[in-house]
Amino acid sequence: SNAQIGVIGAWNHEKTLHGSPYIQPKSKPDPTQAQQWAAIAQFLEQTLKNDQAPQRKTLFYYTLSAETWKQTDAFPLPNTEMQTWYFHADNHLSAQAPTADVGADSYQVDFDATTGTNNRWHTELAKPVIYPDRAREDRHLLTYTSKPLERDMEITGYPVVTLNVASTEEDGAFFVYLEDVDESGVVRYITEGVLRGIHRKLSDETPPYVTTNPYRTFKRADAMPLPRGEIVGLTFGLLPTSVLIRGGHRIRVAIGGADKDTFANIPAKGAPLLQISRNRHLASYIRLPAVS
Repeated sequence: SNAQIGVIGAWNHEKTLHGSPYIQPKSKPDPTQAQQWAAIAQFLEQTLKNDQAPQRKTLFYYTLSAETWKQTDAFPLPNTEMQTWYFHADNHLSAQAPTADVGADSYQVDFDATTGTNNRWHTELAKPVIYPDRAREDRHLLTYTSKPLERDMEITGYPVVTLNVASTEEDGAFFVYLEDVDESGVVRYITEGVLRGIHRKLSDETPPYVTTNPYRTFKRADAMPLPRGEIVGLTFGLLPTSVLIRGGHRIRVAIGGADKDTFANIPAKGAPLLQISRNRHLASYIRLPAVS
């Protein structure tokens, strides 16, 4: 409820290097680190020395691809429409709901899948954020890709994915990536969501923080092994983002069960075989916060 100023940029953990996948890796950040420190000093002087604290909420955020700064007094943005994009046969992603009575895709979890060692997790170890073209890495994943967009589409906010999935194992890690595929086939990482299978239970408790994402406690008492071979629903949020997907580009959702350079395998033994349902009775889909 307090007044505050929030700033979300595209940079590494130290804010010394640009992190946008549309910019040359290791470019200078926008604004520069010196400008960032100056802004912080100005805020502290205004608030602590001059006793002129902010009187409202203001969020400054950076939109990838457009490579521009914006600001808002409300988040999620009031002009947001949650668009549902469904998984279809032949690895297709569409805004049209499936009509078939049956349909599912098999995916053998590939434990060689990785987002590298310059990803968002490793940047806290004083490393740059670099997500190179993921076309090759996507071969290790189960992907669903849309047709080329007819016009630009801005996605700003929290994407939410729902997987109706059956597994041969009682536990597993579910990685879901939102990606941008350009006209030449270059695949850019936008954001991701991660959920461990045993934490699938949603909670009706009041969260201890404000969230627009499905809430789960992650308490041991709420852990639920996956029933082998039975379809369960996994609904979870991806990290918030702001990106402009250009007309002619395609939206891709990539699903994996491992990130070998960052996490231990779950389960430690065995290789889960997943069945992702994509029919009118049990649809799997992603909801994207499209800004008009």
